[in-house]
Amino acid sequence: MAAAPLQGLCEDVTCSICLEYFKDPVITECGHNFCRACLTQSWEGSEGEEISCPQCRSNVRRSLVSNRQLALRLQEETITERKGGACGKHREPLKLFCKDDEAPICMVCKWSKEHREHLVVPLEEVVQEYKDLIYSHLKLLEEERAEILTCKANTEEESQDLLKETKAEMEKTKELFRELHSFLNEQEERQLAHLEQVEKKIARKREEHLARLSRELSSLGGLIQKMEQKRQQPPGELLQDVRNLLQRHEYKEPFQNPVAFPPELRWEIWEIRERNQFLAEKTKQFRDSTVLSGSLLPVFSGQPVMATGGSGTPVQDLCEEATCPICLDYFEDPVIITGCGHNFCRACLTQSWEKNRVNKAASCPQCRKPSRQSCLLPNRQLAACVEIAKKLREGEKGKVCETHRAPLTLFCKDEALSLCAMCEKSDQHRDHELVPLEEAAHKYKELIFSRLDILRKKREQILTQKEDAEKESQDLFKSTETERQKMVAQFQEMHRFLEDQEKLFLDQMEEVKKEIAKKRDEHLARLSSKLTSLEGIIQEMEKQCHHQVASEFLQGVRSALERSEEREISEDVPAAFSPELRWKIWNFCDVNSFLNGLMELFKGNLLYGQQLRKADISLDPETAHPQLILSGDRKSVKWGDELQDLPNNPERFDLRAFVLGREGFTQGRYFWEVLVGSEGTWAVGVARKSVRRKAPLTISPKEGIWAVGMSNGKYWSQQSPDVPLQTVSRKLTKIQVILNYAGERVAFFDADTGSLLYTFLTASFSGETLLPFFYPKKSHLSISP
Repeated sequence: MAAAPLQGLCEDVTCSICLEYFKDPVITECGHNFCRACLTQSWEGSEGEEISCPQCRSNVRRSLVSNRQLALRLQEETITERKGGACGKHREPLKLFCKDDEAPICMVCKWSKEHREHLVVPLEEVVQEYKDLIYSHLKLLEEERAEILTCKANTEEESQDLLKETKAEMEKTKELFRELHSFLNEQEERQLAHLEQVEKKIARKREEHLARLSRELSSLGGLIQKMEQKRQQPPGELLQDVRNLLQRHEYKEPFQNPVAFPPELRWEIWEIRERNQFLAEKTKQFRDSTVLSGSLLPVFSGQPVMATGGSGTPVQDLCEEATCPICLDYFEDPVIITGCGHNFCRACLTQSWEKNRVNKAASCPQCRKPSRQSCLLPNRQLAACVEIAKKLREGEKGKVCETHRAPLTLFCKDEALSLCAMCEKSDQHRDHELVPLEEAAHKYKELIFSRLDILRKKREQILTQKEDAEKESQDLFKSTETERQKMVAQFQEMHRFLEDQEKLFLDQMEEVKKEIAKKRDEHLARLSSKLTSLEGIIQEMEKQCHHQVASEFLQGVRSALERSEEREISEDVPAAFSPELRWKIWNFCDVNSFLNGLMELFKGNLLYGQQLRKADISLDPETAHPQLILSGDRKSVKWGDELQDLPNNPERFDLRAFVLGREGFTQGRYFWEVLVGSEGTWAVGVARKSVRRKAPLTISPKEGIWAVGMSNGKYWSQQSPDVPLQTVSRKLTKIQVILNYAGERVAFFDADTGSLLYTFLTASFSGETLLPFFYPKKSHLSISP
């Protein structure tokens, strides 16, 4: 804002003869200033005592008076311009760097009390350190860029693999549906209609989720922008309303990022895979089954560089130079005493001399050197500087107390107001806690920095969630396409009355495909945007390295490094697609396996559209090992320190810490959830009712137990030998068990994320009753309500 006044100042300190800055400026009787050498050379060859002024041609005497104030201002401007960066306190070149304060300093600062105990190094040396740091950041950024490009390539490659898998499953599905007739037509139509509702629900939830993320990003972006603008302001402006800005962040409700798609939706899609598997096995028997009602689908209970505008020191110095030492206000019609070179307002000097007329000779009010009225000359150059100072001071409004017109040097922590020294003594602030203005500004800047760091991390988390969504969409799209092709393969071999149902189902799959395609495009667009941002930072750093002047290099290096550090990717990256959507794709893959058991379901008058029901499980105390302690509601069990004195009934386990559920299953499809711990050893699943109770046994399908569990901190599917669960990437807290009795399958899911943990595909139940199975050794298990 002070660019125009400063330009005018530079013009007024220029010699009208050599057109350069004044060198040893002198003033003539007419009030014009010239370099002493220029004026002497101009007068060479002229004779007589009086000669003409080179600027106004007025006759003046040869006597020259040095203009000390103008010379002083020239010296300061010349040093600043020549050095390209000078110490604001000592006006010395910045040749050193204080590592404690992370700021350039001059040689005088080094020996000051402020920096005497600090670690000080040459400026060029720290420049090299920062350059090395930039090179290391560049290497990391380039590696990140390579990772993004690899991610895009891997996404395309994975899509091709999933498409091939989809095509193979479609052919299997076609074979299963080829022999189905009009009876199956009605049931399939009902299923497809429900699937369409599920797809619409998924689409709606996806849009709502993306809208929530976008709104949160917009809110965070606005708050970050305001904080970044606030931290770049000078101390006086920064402290204005800064507390309200920080309170906006404190009172801002934490962003709750619910899962875009609940597990229930994923399980509904998983049901499609179960149906395909069931149909593949039971097509012939299905023709003999009775008319079925219901649905097979599950029912659930509902830093830029700190441009501060200057420290105020140059403007303050200029304003002091433009102040009359008598009235302490800006010069009005300034005159210079030729005898000593001091300046005063004409009226102030005249009035001062009138008060001291008793003296025979007037003297300079500042240095007391005798002078005369005739020694006064108008100082036009100083008058121009006064006007410039007034304009510059306009830009400094708000930096003085409105009540006392004194500089704002203190800050009231009680009322969050900037004060002057006189305000400190007022009744209003006498008992308040006051701190220096710069100290308060520094404290609030640190608060703003910390809040900005939190907000940026939140923004990065949300952006990561949106970016990851596209990768997951690719996986879901490929899985959906696979299951759709399976259905197409089955429907092509079905009779005429099934063709309409096939079209409905495929239309719904196409909607899912479009949704996945949309997420894929959004993800690729985000990756491209991220690459563009990355390229911008890399170019900025490379450009920064080309700065030859140390001070210029350091001005932008911190901002470039901060932008690089803000881009560091968090290790805990959320999945691109919510667990529900992953379940949906897995469900399509499971259609064929479910169809394998469908015919037996219909032969026994079971509903093809039978619901996946949530089982109300309770523990059977008659089966519990004596060292197990059951809760009063029979919903939880834990390992006890001692054996209990319990009846040795035939149902009780004697050698292993097992307990079974009361509810038995001989048909249908059910699920329940179990809360598990991270300590000890545990296992959950199902067991035959005939499992041995009094003899040694291992947890394995061979013994009639199908379970997954944890031992020695690792997760396993309980077999002989145990098989590690490769899909587990986090600590499990809740396991969902899904029993498909007709399909002879037991599936286990991470109930919190929807990830499939393991499936026993060829479980042999042999028509026996199955019971929920629990094994808590030095641990605690609870049935989720």
